[in-house]
Amino acid sequence: MRLPPLLPALLLSLALLLTRPGLAGSPTSLRYALKAGQRLTYAQVYQTDSRSDARSLFEQGGEAAADASLVNALRIHLRAQMQVEVLEQQEQGWLLSVRWERLTGTITANGQPRAQLLSALQQGLALPLVLHLDQDGRFGPLHLDPALDPTVIALTRTLLAPLQCILPPTPSTTWEAAEEDPIGRFETLYQLDRPGGKDGITRFRKWLARHLADVSNTRSGELKVERSIQVQGSRRLGFHAQRGHLVFLDGHEIQRTLIAGKTVAGSDVRLALRLTGSGRLKAEALRAGQAWAKQRQQAGRATTLYVEASAEEQETAVQRKALGEATADQVFEALRAAESQGEKDGGAHYLKLKALAYVHPEACARMGERLASASPETLSMRLLASALSTTGSLPAQEALAKAIRSRCEDWPAMAVLIPALGQCQHPSLASIALLEDLAYGSTVVSIASTAQLMLGSMAFNLARQGEPEKAEGIVTTALARLEAARDPILAARFLLSLGNAGSPRSLPALQSWAITPDPELRALAFYALRWIEAAPVEPLLLKALASDPEVRVRTKVIEAFKYRPPSAALVEALAQTALRDASPRVRLAALGSLWDLRGQFPEVLTTVEAARKDPDEDIRKQADSFLGK
Repeated sequence: MRLPPLLPALLLSLALLLTRPGLAGSPTSLRYALKAGQRLTYAQVYQTDSRSDARSLFEQGGEAAADASLVNALRIHLRAQMQVEVLEQQEQGWLLSVRWERLTGTITANGQPRAQLLSALQQGLALPLVLHLDQDGRFGPLHLDPALDPTVIALTRTLLAPLQCILPPTPSTTWEAAEEDPIGRFETLYQLDRPGGKDGITRFRKWLARHLADVSNTRSGELKVERSIQVQGSRRLGFHAQRGHLVFLDGHEIQRTLIAGKTVAGSDVRLALRLTGSGRLKAEALRAGQAWAKQRQQAGRATTLYVEASAEEQETAVQRKALGEATADQVFEALRAAESQGEKDGGAHYLKLKALAYVHPEACARMGERLASASPETLSMRLLASALSTTGSLPAQEALAKAIRSRCEDWPAMAVLIPALGQCQHPSLASIALLEDLAYGSTVVSIASTAQLMLGSMAFNLARQGEPEKAEGIVTTALARLEAARDPILAARFLLSLGNAGSPRSLPALQSWAITPDPELRALAFYALRWIEAAPVEPLLLKALASDPEVRVRTKVIEAFKYRPPSAALVEALAQTALRDASPRVRLAALGSLWDLRGQFPEVLTTVEAARKDPDEDIRKQADSFLGK
């Protein structure tokens, strides 16, 4: 009988499909079957060639920092014998003891051998750790010697990780799991290669398919820097279905780490694990192991395979890397040399100074002493003030405060120092009190007004960082001063200060000032509404945009909207303003704001196209420029 013309092709396609990796055979049931007293010995090889380059995180003006200390290379090639002992079978899994013997290899950092680290690793890995393994193969709490060096603990986790092999809850050819790896949390994908053959070993592959974002909490108002890890490559595993344990692992992966979208590190990693022997512990040795494990569990807090660094720990690591091996004397001498040579930019020196202030808070006092005598126009004044301000620690604030007190009537210096203190992210009560003394007590008008503005910025930061009581104290004082102000210049200062603070408490006062006959003060009142998230604010601003008779006011309203979440009502109002407002200046401002919203509101392009026919030449040119005409 002749086969239908399409049937041979279909049979061939089916044969090819069934022989593809991961689809051959039928789903296999895999379960761990460990027994108390069981000992498994694995030969392990771990190799990584890594390079990190953090310069892009410190770039200024689009150019990466040139500091060579931000570029590092690490090479680790290790061989060891891993001893896994099953101490106890528990209701939900097993209690294991893991240690490493006969560790050999090399560790080099930036081409230099790290013999001390290798020696510490050899000693630390010889100490058993306690591990809980659940029924599916997922690692639970780890108990390590709390006296181990953090670097040794990190490498211990790295060598332990290949032992983790999570099995499917039901027979399957592919399965997924959320699990931890020392570099992060991942969605992992497992795929069956071949079920058990004559050797009884089921073979499958594992991919770190998708990096899961860290879950640490950031303080209100802080920017969380996103880290992501991309992994190419897979791990090939073998599991003995009858004996119920891992037999081998081979893996080759290329890992890439990105922070804030910038590649900062890459690694070429090779893993290998081979079961070389098995046996049983004697009863006495098992009892001793169980007693030791109980002591270790009680000795210290448990950890996990992946430990997410806190925001503070991450920042400390970054700043330590930026500082490198430089001492305070070396950093200060490099700054002095740069200044004597007429250097203008100083970006690399700023990074060192900031890292010095962060890693060695005791150095802040020296920085403050230099600020007390530095000429206002010098590189030292600018860089030292910026480094202390960005660090923002209590020692940094104290250093800035000391410099301010020593120069409290020196306006050129205070023009640098007051904003530096006011922009610290976590201002102390002492810093607030100092700026209030200057704001309401200085006889130098420029100093008083600058301090008033920076108090508003302080209140803004405090409110968004979970310290509303401090923020409200600043706002209460500013509101009282505004109410008592009889001089339009003083009123303008307090409106600006309250605008920087963005407190809802100031809304009634700002609403009353938004109807003052003075157009300058009215404009400032509307602009001061920009940060306030309250229902009346947007209608109030839209009404002013449509009907206030003063160009200055309408322009300030458009500026205020740039700080607020856009809405369809706003886009419509800006479109009407861009095409119909009597003032070319207002139309041009509205057109620019509309263009910034084009990604969310594509209808903006219609308005911009219509603006190409505006009677004002500058507006026509701007519309053409936006549209690439």
